Amino acid sequence: MTTEAERYVSLIKTYKTKFETIDRINDIFTQGNIRYTSSEYAVIVAGFLDNKAIFIRKKTLKKTPVKIGGIRGPQKEMKAFGIRLLKDLGYRIASIECGFMGGIPDVLAKKGEETITLECGPCAIRKAIDYLESPKTSLWIIQPEGENYRFFTVTKSVSWDSFFGFHQSFQIRKNSMYVEKAFRNIDFK
Repeated sequence: MTTEAERYVSLIKTYKTKFETIDRINDIFTQGNIRYTSSEYAVIVAGFLDNKAIFIRKKTLKKTPVKIGGIRGPQKEMKAFGIRLLKDLGYRIASIECGFMGGIPDVLAKKGEETITLECGPCAIRKAIDYLESPKTSLWIIQPEGENYRFFTVTKSVSWDSFFGFHQSFQIRKNSMYVEKAFRNIDFK
């Protein structure tokens, strides 16, 4: 019988990643909020990063006053800031807090064929993979940091196609193992 710790270490080896990268992913996505913690997806996304399948850029943006009228939710100021940033860069706001690729981005914006999913504050780690599955899509994350915002962009990188194929195959093998175990002792007579 395999322990949870052994499965975790095995996953780290399978995705060829490092503890430092896992910590970085947790910092970017969960920001210490345990509601968004996923040890499995922290390893997976760290593997995508360490294997050059995704690229994460960080910038610091100065907070500036924004109008928050009509924006709902706890991150009103960050959403308003992100919407203004997207509009200033020529994006059209397609939706606010609507479903996309299995998640609900705070803001979804488009410019031509390009799509931006914007998350304000902590977000589920799996969104880095789920959202990027959609062609020409990037994930932006805005987080408060004193008088500034930490701003991250998560994009596909040179090894996306091959590493994503590996990821899908691994997940299918893992899930089929669980299904096989579940039905092993059932008599269908």
